[in-house]
Amino acid sequence: MCLCLFFCSIHMIKAAIFDLGDTIFNYGRFNSSRVFEDGAQASFELLRQYNGGRSPCPYIWYWFSHSISIRLHYIISHFTQKEFDCPRILRRKAWRLGVVLGDDQLLALTAKWYEPLRKTAAVEPDIRKTMLRLKEEHGLKLAIISNTFIPGEVLEQHLDQFGLTELFEVRVYSCDTICRKPDIRIYERALKELGLPGSEVIMVGDRIKEDVAGPGRLGIRGIIKLGATNLHKNYPRNLLKVRSLSELPEIVKYLNNKEHTQK
Repeated sequence: MCLCLFFCSIHMIKAAIFDLGDTIFNYGRFNSSRVFEDGAQASFELLRQYNGGRSPCPYIWYWFSHSISIRLHYIISHFTQKEFDCPRILRRKAWRLGVVLGDDQLLALTAKWYEPLRKTAAVEPDIRKTMLRLKEEHGLKLAIISNTFIPGEVLEQHLDQFGLTELFEVRVYSCDTICRKPDIRIYERALKELGLPGSEVIMVGDRIKEDVAGPGRLGIRGIIKLGATNLHKNYPRNLLKVRSLSELPEIVKYLNNKEHTQK
């Protein structure tokens, strides 16, 4: 991996792009089997309600079928770098069980699958204050780029819980674009919506490949958010790192002052 991707030429910073998982939402280390089991139970109960209170099939079959399908599509998406359409899969499976879902019902069913993971998530207590500082004190536009098969509407319900959705002018989810980070097209879409070149943008996330090297190809400077999942990894010495998003206003101030001084 080319180190020049880590140290992009920086102009005045005018926007910050954030990853979602383990950056804005701190999921940390969790029991994925438990999360899947809880999501399966909650979604099965909702599907039973949609079916007039009758179970559309034995629960064990429901669990097994969804476990195989979702896990397989998830693995394939990582190899192909193309996101899979989770709501479409859930709709098709419900139809095969004799339950026809409307759009609102499908969204609610998808939210049930996400709910156990949502419960594991934490955010920094001052996160809204931090984002407001970036916008109001430093004049930054804010954006999200997230690899997710969960619909953006569901994730934004979670963001709304903390009063965050309205603060991000641009929100790009892989489930809406098909391609996933580090596919260059997903960053290009965000830059187009921001109306800025990559040299005037930073990206904050927890993964080198997706949040530093990928956007670095467009001149976006990456900043690693340290947390439970990456704290002990070795990173290049000059790569910017933060343990808390609250450090970002000072980093932006430093970068912009440095650019102003060089001019």
